[in-house]
Amino acid sequence: MQHKPDILLVNVPISSLSYPPAATPLLKGSLADVGISSHILDLNLDLLTQTADDYSLYYDFFSEAVDLDFNQKEKLDAILDLWVEKILCVDAKWLGISVFTFQCQLATRMLLAKLKESLNCHGQIILGGAGISTNGIASPYNDFGAEMLGQDLCNYFIRGDGEKALVELLTGNEDYPGINNDNYKQLPLDNLPLPIYDDIINHNYQYQNGTTLLPVNGSRGCVRACTFCDIHTHWKKFTFRSGASIAKEIIHNYETYNVKHFTFTDSLINGGMSAFRELLNDLVSYYEKNNYPDAYFRFSGQFIVRNKRQQTEDDYTLMGRAGCYNMMIGVETGSDEVREHMRKKFTTDELRFVLDQFEKNGLNCYFSMIIGYPTETLFNHQETLDMFTEFQKYALNGTIIGINLGATLSVDEGTPLYMEMEDLGLEHLVDTTERVGINWKLLTNPDLTLEERVRRRIQVQEHITELGFTVWNGDSHLKRLLKNYESIKQGTY
Repeated sequence: MQHKPDILLVNVPISSLSYPPAATPLLKGSLADVGISSHILDLNLDLLTQTADDYSLYYDFFSEAVDLDFNQKEKLDAILDLWVEKILCVDAKWLGISVFTFQCQLATRMLLAKLKESLNCHGQIILGGAGISTNGIASPYNDFGAEMLGQDLCNYFIRGDGEKALVELLTGNEDYPGINNDNYKQLPLDNLPLPIYDDIINHNYQYQNGTTLLPVNGSRGCVRACTFCDIHTHWKKFTFRSGASIAKEIIHNYETYNVKHFTFTDSLINGGMSAFRELLNDLVSYYEKNNYPDAYFRFSGQFIVRNKRQQTEDDYTLMGRAGCYNMMIGVETGSDEVREHMRKKFTTDELRFVLDQFEKNGLNCYFSMIIGYPTETLFNHQETLDMFTEFQKYALNGTIIGINLGATLSVDEGTPLYMEMEDLGLEHLVDTTERVGINWKLLTNPDLTLEERVRRRIQVQEHITELGFTVWNGDSHLKRLLKNYESIKQGTY
């Protein structure tokens, strides 16, 4: 960094260690497009560097799964002091902090408190990202951005698409939609400048076998409205880029940074099928033009199950040729009945077709699950166990590479479940907390107590482990669940 930048862009823990952050490079690209200089400080990776062998402990702390002892707290305090020192050394007029998800809130809160303590911190602090307006399973905050502003820990927060809003704010327009309010504008994504990763390309970010990945943002929002999800509170509508635009970015990043593996940060990679097909065809054409083999690039993303008419066998063949891998599928349950209540628009039979196509075309995936949905009966729970028993063959042949079980269902503000609690007969157990979270019961399904949900969650992990499935972060999620369960029993949740 040769010159003092106009703004220092900081991403805080915790997010993936498999690939660099997406938001700050996108902001850097948009700022550079109008002549505003910026530098990215990656504290997410710095946490790994500073904690080394005990990184997992601090990861669990920031996800609010464990507490720290005295020595560990002292070590974390020293890390925070170092972060403040690094920020102040840049001496930028503006400081932008990317709060990627609710799991970044605790680190952000602690960093802001440290910055406030420093008499030398004169910069204007801006918060942005989905994490400023989400409750999250592990967070007690109703409106993080507004709360930090109210506590005088920041000067501004930005909701929604941040690229244009940040430029407007830095050039003097504080009244632009989304700045310190909810009235944000969604942008035409094809018009956004390409992200710039010059500050953070680092091979310490690695996926499997030392693979270096870069993120891609192809859409914002979601085409579906699952009852447990609050994504609609972040994005008013589903917007997506053209396939040609996405292919252009992938090719650019390969030619600029020599990276051949990518991961989509979208809620769903196949939300717009025409754009998805265009992306796949453009990549295959690029391989053919350059005499590259099929799947020369590899890219992962969240994938929704569509029926055979919406996504055909030819589409899956094209996915294999283009380089799709590690698709995340929000399966949630083995019960069609429960899935219908969730407003998930597919059946287990349609999922079977997808898995058969994945196996046929050399594709793989992992499942995201919810154990203990309000309407889940013991019979429905058994359907989930039976589904995994049936799908064992896909785990053994590498089609299903992992299962994310999460903790158990949290009913959070902004979700349809929360807004429809009374109609659904969901009762908030107010004796221990003002926040619903995992502390609820369904009047029409009284056997599904929190204790029973914990039991089912443990049973599923034990069952699928015995079958040979790989459980991703299973112990970490279970730690958080058990900690919250104990807090509820003690009235301290």
